[in-house]
Amino acid sequence: MDSSLVKFKTGFRSFFSFAKENNSRLDKKFKFKHLLLGFLFVLSLTFFLHYREVRVDYLELNTIAEKSILAPLSFSFSDAEATSLLTQEAMLDVGSVRCLDHRQIIQIDQEVENDLRNYPRWRDTISSATFDDIYRCKEGIREVLQNIHFVDKRTFRRMEELDLSRKGFLICNSENLGERGFLPSEGWKGIHDLVALPNLSSHLVYQYVAELFGQKIWNFQEDLNARNKIRQEVKENIPLKKTDVEMGTWVIQAGEKVTKRHVAMMREIKKILMEKENLLTWKAVVGSFIKALIFTSLIVIYLRMQKLEVLCSFRRMALIGTIIILSLVLAKAAEFVILNKAGSFIDVFCYPIVILFGALLACLLLGLQISFIISVFLSVVLGITLAVKYDYFLVMNLGASLVGILSVRKIRRRKEVFEVCAKVWLAIIPIIMAFNFFQYNFWTFQLVGEIFAAFIFISITAIIVAGLLPILEACFDVVTDMTLMEYIDPNHPLLHRLSMEAAGTYQHSCVVGIIAEAAAQSINANGLFCRVAALYHDVGKLSNPQYFIENQINNINPHNLLTPFESAQVIKAHASDGVSLGTQYGLSQNLLDIIQEHHGTSMVYFFYRKQVEQLGDATLVDVNLFRYAGPKPRTKESAILMLSDSIEAAFSSLTVADEMVLHALIEKLVGERIQDKQLDECKLTFEELGTIKKVILRTLLVISHSRLKYPDRKHISPGLFLMDEIILDPV
Repeated sequence: MDSSLVKFKTGFRSFFSFAKENNSRLDKKFKFKHLLLGFLFVLSLTFFLHYREVRVDYLELNTIAEKSILAPLSFSFSDAEATSLLTQEAMLDVGSVRCLDHRQIIQIDQEVENDLRNYPRWRDTISSATFDDIYRCKEGIREVLQNIHFVDKRTFRRMEELDLSRKGFLICNSENLGERGFLPSEGWKGIHDLVALPNLSSHLVYQYVAELFGQKIWNFQEDLNARNKIRQEVKENIPLKKTDVEMGTWVIQAGEKVTKRHVAMMREIKKILMEKENLLTWKAVVGSFIKALIFTSLIVIYLRMQKLEVLCSFRRMALIGTIIILSLVLAKAAEFVILNKAGSFIDVFCYPIVILFGALLACLLLGLQISFIISVFLSVVLGITLAVKYDYFLVMNLGASLVGILSVRKIRRRKEVFEVCAKVWLAIIPIIMAFNFFQYNFWTFQLVGEIFAAFIFISITAIIVAGLLPILEACFDVVTDMTLMEYIDPNHPLLHRLSMEAAGTYQHSCVVGIIAEAAAQSINANGLFCRVAALYHDVGKLSNPQYFIENQINNINPHNLLTPFESAQVIKAHASDGVSLGTQYGLSQNLLDIIQEHHGTSMVYFFYRKQVEQLGDATLVDVNLFRYAGPKPRTKESAILMLSDSIEAAFSSLTVADEMVLHALIEKLVGERIQDKQLDECKLTFEELGTIKKVILRTLLVISHSRLKYPDRKHISPGLFLMDEIILDPV
């Protein structure tokens, strides 16, 4: 126990001492944009952690349920079947709807008007009324009679309960209405309320005129259109019936036919569970934000301890955030499709392979270690947010990601992404079989379906990765092995120019590439990148190729016409000219850095010595005027290229190239670079430097091997000479 505590304290102190040593570097690099990027990432992660789908059993309408389902909670749902029954009953409550014969209304109205004109008894009865009052009242009654409908009390009450328009509808018991008869007294009371009465005497006028109409025998008709209209309004206005279901009761039992009622119950269960999982309260949102902050902090701590250069690079951190967010979006989209669109196949897609996408992108763009940490991060986050079985999901996705990461490291052509994904699919088939055999599913449709579902997920992943990779490379200026293979093509416009306009420089670059690649591979650096960078490191010499000795013909040296200072400026300019030319041809920033750094801040020593000899006093010469602008190599690959470049140039000038001479040359040149502090920023260890020197020596010995001398063939006939040339010459 004590020893464990001591180890913990020691590790804790070492972490903070490490952080203290690197604080100054982080203070310079970790600027406002890093904090803004981190804040946006935490907000995005908060959304994904907070919003969760829920997985419920899927019931397909009109099928037979394969298993029984219990209600996991108490709930109420809109019962369409019960609502349909209530609607049918409510429509039956609508009885007959009757109206008066419109032709008879016109006929009786004319009779009443003639009676009022020919027998004006109303003048003696109503002394204050005029004929206009009587006539307007008669017209009002006629209009009401033309638009009035008679319904029974049950129908009128149903209309009242549903708040339907009741204007023009009067209650009148159907038994009081036959096909012909007098209008009941309750009908005239209702008509009185519908007729406009302009003054106090209008009530007496109405009684008089209504008595004339009431003496008539009316024809009553069934208004089917009005009745159907009322029934339709009743049907549309019946509220959905809510049915309560207690927790633990059966939603459906095995063997029962699935109806709309069962589907509605499952839909309501999912809705309630979703609301519980995604509470939009400030406490729930703050909780998700804190979890997102913790997960993000863990990644930052890991990068600070293991990959400080990545943490200090805004471009790389933005790329990490982009890959994680894209992976989360893809996973959420897959979950939505599975839970809402897969239907009865939902159980087949129970293990979505979604982490492979982020693992492949991260490995191709950021390297092995970053890919592993992103895979673990996604496994944790998606495991707690997706509606999946966490243990199965974790094993399946981490297994697929591990196989993908180990397989994708060495791919150099884009089509190989599909080959890697095919390997992943073959590798996870045993895992799928193990899960199914554990559940006693031996060679069933479920097993075949899951294998096919894995194939679909991995195929979609391969297509998206292959499509997104060039976009992410361009947006974040990342160079992958696939891009490097495109740069290495001799038909690349810049390489083609170099080979045609500066053939000596091109040959020198090819040899430097061979040396640098072998040296880089010996210390597990990026050998392919070194080889490609070597091809482009001297492209700046295209501006003045004749000023460099490897391109000079017939010993014509233009430097003889220049002062040593002017010659040094021409030589130094090939670094900056190379950056300009590389930018013009769209080279990656990584290659531009190599072009700029491959001489560091070293001296153009030949012309410096020549200047000193001319002036006769070294104190009169400013050393800085004969130094390259730099910067010094900042990566192992850049340092390897610097050493390979200088050693190959010196090697080309040797007349004798045995092992002792080469060893002395390499030791001398590497020692000069160390003494000049050109390797201080590249992170090369002394052990790695020793390995690099051995590999460069071995490579140069292979390059400088001698060939066998063949005897003179002048005494051989032309025919045999030709045959020997074709068959016997080992060259």
